[in-house]
Amino acid sequence: MRIFKYLPLIVVVGVLSSCDLFDEPDMPIPMDETLENTGAFLRVLSVESDGFDYLDLDNSEYAFTGEIDDIEDGETIDEIVFYVSYEGVDGSEAEEEQIKTVDVDDMSRSEESGLYRQTFVITAEDAADALGLSFDDIMIGDDFSLRWQLNLHDGRSFTAGDGSGDVEGGGFYNSPFQATADVFAEIPEDLFVGEYEFTQVEGESNFSDSDHPDSEDAGDYLYNDSESFVTELSVNEDNPRDGRVFEAAPYEEVGGGASPQPIRFMLANDEENNAVTMDGDVGTGFSCAVGVNFGPEDEQNSQFDLDDDDSFILVINENSGGDCGISDQDIVFEVNRVD
Repeated sequence: MRIFKYLPLIVVVGVLSSCDLFDEPDMPIPMDETLENTGAFLRVLSVESDGFDYLDLDNSEYAFTGEIDDIEDGETIDEIVFYVSYEGVDGSEAEEEQIKTVDVDDMSRSEESGLYRQTFVITAEDAADALGLSFDDIMIGDDFSLRWQLNLHDGRSFTAGDGSGDVEGGGFYNSPFQATADVFAEIPEDLFVGEYEFTQVEGESNFSDSDHPDSEDAGDYLYNDSESFVTELSVNEDNPRDGRVFEAAPYEEVGGGASPQPIRFMLANDEENNAVTMDGDVGTGFSCAVGVNFGPEDEQNSQFDLDDDDSFILVINENSGGDCGISDQDIVFEVNRVD
């Protein structure tokens, strides 16, 4: 396999302008007047899927539920046209092309609002085909830019850049007319889960001989006052895309209690650069000023093999914020599945 490098209803409403309407500045106006002058917009109610999974491009899609509105409850709108462009992580590009058209007459009205509502889907296959790309051209970290345009029966059109900030990004009139579908790698949920033994094989805690309070009792190990410990790895509900979490006690020798430790399995375009490290800065419960945190590795020395989840190398940056006047450092763990 080739590996490549993922509401308040009461608001101050701005005016969605079009070149052939008027050039007045945005200003708060009554709702009827807003709709009279706005033209039309597509409000994004929810995003069901926000990118393309590199490991499953055949079934990947960008999907959002939207609702269209105008002065006549959608009757002035003829169609919604979607466009796509591409920017590769390697610097390659593909200019914008039309990808699909949705006829408003084919949409159904919401029982809740009475407005035309639909879940719009752009598949990775459709996006690639529209731009003349194959899946072999796509890499982790690539971006597909989506844009949609409302065409009215009277010949006017509204799209990205025609609206004020209140219309395009407001809590209620969330109508940006554009989105980005990033290419990511979602680690299958049955991989890197279960019981594992963590062994600290490189680096000793900088707090074992520091001026940090209680440090004179601190040992050399980050977790559980031990060189090795066994714990359960499970899918991180806060980051199911590529996250896992385990329980361990940072600086247990000085009173640290067990807490969730979130890590990420980041697949790279070059499999030699696959990385496993902390999912952001995680507090240890100790502080001099900003807090003693464990963070993502400073240099990429971690590693995992997607085809073998029996072992991996985890690297944690101790004291990532440089608290207590002590430098940060990377600590290396060998992690092996417990049979």
